[in-house]
Amino acid sequence: IRDGRIAFVGTSEEARKRAGPATRVTDLQGRMVMPGIVDGHFHGTRYTDCDLGYEGGTIAQVLAKLKACLDRPDQAEHKGSNVRLYARNFFAEALTPRGTQLTREDLDRLDTTRPVLLRNADGHKFWLNSRAIENLGIDERTPVPPGGQIGRDAQGRCDVPAGGSGLAAGAATVDGEPQRTARTAG
Repeated sequence: IRDGRIAFVGTSEEARKRAGPATRVTDLQGRMVMPGIVDGHFHGTRYTDCDLGYEGGTIAQVLAKLKACLDRPDQAEHKGSNVRLYARNFFAEALTPRGTQLTREDLDRLDTTRPVLLRNADGHKFWLNSRAIENLGIDERTPVPPGGQIGRDAQGRCDVPAGGSGLAAGAATVDGEPQRTARTAG
């Protein structure tokens, strides 16, 4: 590190060869120095029906959190409707056991008529239940939108995750009309 910047990247042996008599050597005790790579961007804020708190857990735990949101008093007027449940701050990378993938079939186990859209904490991936996929008109023949992706299962059916700006824009509409999302209290 020279003047607050990483001046060299390589092995410890290569670094020792570059060290001079004025070089201050710090023993990191098995740790490493890593540059602060920052990609500062903002996905915006919006009302959400269900904040999953940046947590993962098992599929059963995620479904229980979504069910609790669906069953809240402020969501009662939407029971039996086609009003989308928008859940955000899901942390798919923290699903357990490690390597577990949430699927549309998992979301379809929720006892609801409502389309469910689950947004990953990074803002780049979305999981949809079958009702949401149907409302969006996505099927095996749907082309991938510019700047987006559509996750597909082995049979080519839309499955999740899907993501990118193309799908995110589409997820906000049903039959070409803006989809109302119920607001949460607080």
